[in-house]
Amino acid sequence: MLPALRLGDGFQRQAEYTRRPGWSRPVESLWAIVGKWQFVNRLPYSTVARCVSSLSRTGLYQGVDLRVLEAFDLDALAHFSGIHPSALCAGACVASPSSPALGLTSANLRWCPACMDQGFHAALFQFLPITRCPTHNSGLIAACPHCLSIIPYRLDPAAVATPLACPTCTSPLMADATVLAPEHHVAGPCKNLADWQRLLARYASWYCSVPRLRRSVPAGDTTAGADIPSRCPLPKDRLAFIGTLQEATHQAPFLSSNAKLRQAVTWAIDPLDEPPWDGSWKPPFGMQDWPNFQAPAFVDLCRRFSRITHLHRERDTPNDRCATAWWRRTWQGATQRPCSVQTTFDDPPFGVAEWFAFSKQLTSKSSRWGAQQALALRFEQDLQLTWLAWSELLEQMPRSSSMGLHPRLIPPRGCWLDEPTFSPTSTALGSWGDMHFQNYCGSAVSP
Repeated sequence: MLPALRLGDGFQRQAEYTRRPGWSRPVESLWAIVGKWQFVNRLPYSTVARCVSSLSRTGLYQGVDLRVLEAFDLDALAHFSGIHPSALCAGACVASPSSPALGLTSANLRWCPACMDQGFHAALFQFLPITRCPTHNSGLIAACPHCLSIIPYRLDPAAVATPLACPTCTSPLMADATVLAPEHHVAGPCKNLADWQRLLARYASWYCSVPRLRRSVPAGDTTAGADIPSRCPLPKDRLAFIGTLQEATHQAPFLSSNAKLRQAVTWAIDPLDEPPWDGSWKPPFGMQDWPNFQAPAFVDLCRRFSRITHLHRERDTPNDRCATAWWRRTWQGATQRPCSVQTTFDDPPFGVAEWFAFSKQLTSKSSRWGAQQALALRFEQDLQLTWLAWSELLEQMPRSSSMGLHPRLIPPRGCWLDEPTFSPTSTALGSWGDMHFQNYCGSAVSP
């Protein structure tokens, strides 16, 4: 048994240690940053933990979670490592232990062997939806190649005793430690990493945060946010499509913001020519089988969706037909079912239900009827917007990669929810809602 760990009261944070900030690169993980600092200093765990952690003495006995930004004293870590706090923030996975995105991450080290041989590890590798290295397009591994042991993603006595190595068999994870020097750094691997990190942040903010639904489909009343988690799968399952997308395309696809796409929307039918209400239209989903999807406002949205679907069926170019097929899958909620341009459904379009549930109550100076019409016109605009988004995405994909796509890439909820924004200097996922991070980087991330 190891002797009891004692953190003496005589510890001095003012002590100076060897710093090698040039050994680190953008979007590098805290595991790599702290490991490289310890590699050149070889300090006991008690000293390392007290230098960089914000945890209490009791918490230090259990180790420091390298995924969580809040577990570190950024001022102290920046001082001892010589690395700017914004780069340190970019090395974390989440801001705090309560972050919804923590469920997306692995508690064990995951890495790209080619990157590790270059002395590099990205925080992005710890996110379970990411299955391949964006730089080398190779699969990530999660066990020591020598002893097949998993490596906890924590700062603890075992990790400190064997920095940048397997704590079980002490085998180094990189073949040659001289690659840590700046002259051996490979230029240009970080842009694609940052692009995938931004893409992951976009979907994590939409699917992992639990927003309050604005309405329920049947009655239009408010649904408590506490009721949502029991009806939702785990976040890592909801974002598994990102790993599938990685297998289809090496480069992270560029997705325009909703604000930019909204400027390009042209109406399929002039809103002035649209009848305010058409009570003669009957939905294909009947009252007997779907009694909770019969609210008049929702049925009217389904009628408009049906009409615009018919218009898109008349598009004849291959890219337009493909965009229409994926657009229909998004709005029908057909995540597993086949959906061609001509496929018919006899159940409610669950994507329309999702859009309606996340919609905001639009106000009208005239009447409640005017507010319903404003919502209906916004719905038609969002139908066009999402079709343009699918068309733009397909233009970036290789022709043989349609199997890497998923309806959740352009989700209906995204028409209403805010998109995360980052400062030009950082793409840190650890910055979500973290004001301490924003004080350093000026990053305003809206979940």
